[in-house]
Amino acid sequence: MTPDGDDLRLSGTKYYSTGSLYADHIVVAADQDGERVAVLVDADADGVTQHDDWDGFGQRLTASGTTEFSDVAVPADRVLGAGYGTPGRTYGTSYLQLVQLAVLAGIAQRATDDVAGWVRDRTRTFTHAPADLPRHDPLVQQVVGRLSAAAFAARTLVLDIADQLDHLLATESGDAELLDRVEFDVARAQAVVIPTVLDATTQLFEVGGASITSEKLRLDRHWRNARTISVHNPLIYKLRTVGDHVLNGAELPYAWSAGRR
Repeated sequence: MTPDGDDLRLSGTKYYSTGSLYADHIVVAADQDGERVAVLVDADADGVTQHDDWDGFGQRLTASGTTEFSDVAVPADRVLGAGYGTPGRTYGTSYLQLVQLAVLAGIAQRATDDVAGWVRDRTRTFTHAPADLPRHDPLVQQVVGRLSAAAFAARTLVLDIADQLDHLLATESGDAELLDRVEFDVARAQAVVIPTVLDATTQLFEVGGASITSEKLRLDRHWRNARTISVHNPLIYKLRTVGDHVLNGAELPYAWSAGRR
């Protein structure tokens, strides 16, 4: 961000601009005199160029391509304050993590529904299978049961975090203890939901033979989508902060974002 009279100019490039191709406005993290600030920019403003070049193997419909900002005029009142990733306690980190966990829970449920529907309609099985129809096969039933349990566990954790956030935001001044608790719990939930959903979206293929890998079914999308969104806010760093908090009472970092500080 550079001064332009009473207003400002914005220049820079952002890879992985989730949803920006669908947006009327874009919130940008920018540097203003060494401080990280959040800036609201009109998606169709002069100098804004968006590229549909997201090449991740999952989350392909999120329009997460590159956005270029070339000397974009920004009125002073479009600077919203401290940018995302700025140190300090905020419910925003747990809220955004909750959104990602909700996506994973949804993937788990959809994977369960898709596989259960495929098994119900399937009449072909193996010569050494314990049942004539896959839906009566106790081994197949066990896999589907595991998928259903994974979806239930993910949903339960998501709803628990949502309830905690509701309770936090209902307090008049915001309770620091509650804020720390939900930040701590959402990190722990992340450590459970991610491996649970990734395992489920891998194990689902055990209900059938090679035909379940048909491109027409596209069941691989569940794993690809789960794997892609799960590397947001990498779990290895979250687990370290959880362990440090448990062992040493260390403060939770709150601020997690890619790029320079």
